[in-house]
This record gives sequence, structure tokens and C-alpha cells, in this order.
Amino acid sequence: MERKFGREALKYRALAAEAFRADRYDVAEQHLRQALDHCRPPGRREIQKELAIVVTAAAMLSAPPGGATSAADRKGLHLPPPPSSRELFRCSAFYPEKVRAADVGKIVACVHLESVAGKVVREAAQRLDLPSGIAMKAASEIPLERVSREMVIDVTPDVPGLVFDTLRASLVLWQDAQSVEFRFKAGAGAIGTACRGWVHFWLEGVILADVPVTIFVATEEAPEIFREALATANARPYRLVFPSYSHQDVEIVERLETYAASFGD
Repeated sequence: MERKFGREALKYRALAAEAFRADRYDVAEQHLRQALDHCRPPGRREIQKELAIVVTAAAMLSAPPGGATSAADRKGLHLPPPPSSRELFRCSAFYPEKVRAADVGKIVACVHLESVAGKVVREAAQRLDLPSGIAMKAASEIPLERVSREMVIDVTPDVPGLVFDTLRASLVLWQDAQSVEFRFKAGAGAIGTACRGWVHFWLEGVILADVPVTIFVATEEAPEIFREALATANARPYRLVFPSYSHQDVEIVERLETYAASFGD
């Protein structure tokens, strides 16, 4: 299917539809004219038809008393409706807040219904399997064009400073949530910096959503002059020890008590 509209045209059409449903016809007309300015030639005729609907509705609204001015009278006029909230898909990305220079990290990209957001977060956490102390971050955008079942969505990562194992993955929207995974390593020049970029979602060559990603690449090692002192400072020896349950070991326990007392315990 040929794509008739560019990204900006889709945005202005969506804004026009929202304004039209609120009976704000002047705003809807303005957005549709902006859509025309950004529209590809195959889609201009469709937007011009929508513009004619808006102009007609505005004329009916300003008709003299006794004319067709109510929303009920204008019910035959409508712009393409938005997808219902029950089938509202989002494009999302899940990733670690930071990685070490030698780590192999992951970004999980997902197209999903809003209604299953909680499940999507739990599954992304399992797939990332982050170590303790590293938080999972998430970003999400509503697609610029309606997404429906059976569509094939392409996903591409674009984060300068990170090197990915694959540069494109595809998913077929069969379920309420479909995801793909990208593995990455930090490039040599990324150590100690925040790598900022995007995960792009595409439908037949047209951008659906640009989801922002920011991942900090931590320095691999402490400076050499601190390593020995840090190893000692970070040690956590056990200070409470229960040596035995047996009454036959009383002598051993007493010796341990004497030994521990010499350290001030």
C-alpha cells in the first residue's frame, strides 16, 4: 500500500480530527491546511476532501437562526475517527540506566496496547535481567499513524556511542504486545558519557514513532592508585559468628570468643 502522508502531515491530520470533534472548526481548518503543506501528492486529494467537510461544518454552525447549527444536525459530517482506546497501540523501549564499558547490554523495543502496559514492563524486566543497583528505564510514544493487527513493524536503534549486534528487526503485530531485542556494547569513545539517541519504529518506510533513549556508560575501573585501598574499604567481614549448636563444642566456642575479644568484639 502506497504511503500517502509524511510524518508532519499525519500529525496535523490527527490534530484536525481532535479539533473537529470538539466543534473547533477554525482550528481544524488551520491544521488541515498545515497538513496540505507537508503532504505528499497522492494524499492531497484526501486532505482536500476533509478540508471541505470542515468548511461546510463551520458554515452550518454560523447559519442564521432556524438553520442546521447543532451537532446532531451535523452528524453526517465527520473526519476519520481515531482508534478506540481499547485498541490504542504504543511504541515503547526499555533499557538499563547505565552499563559498564565491558558489559553487553540490551534494549527491548515493543509495540503494545496501553491496556497491557504492566505486563509489558514485567516481561521487559525479565528479558533485561539487570544486576542489583541498575534501574530499568522506559520511554514510550503514540504512533503518528494508526497501528492495527497484522501490520509488519520495522524497528531500528540509533544511539551514537553504542555498537549494536543488529541494526534492524521486524515484528508482526499478532498479539496485544510484540517485542524485539537489540544487544549492544559501548564504543571506545563512549566511556564516561551519556549516550543519547532513539529507537525508531517504521511502517513501510514511514516513521511511526521516535522513542528517546539515554544510557550512561560507566568507567570500567577505578584509578590504579586507589585500587588496593578501595578493595580494603569495600570489604565486609562478618562480625557476628555462631560457631556451633553442639554442647560438645564448648571449648572451641570459648576459644573463638577469646579470639574475637582481642579485636574488640
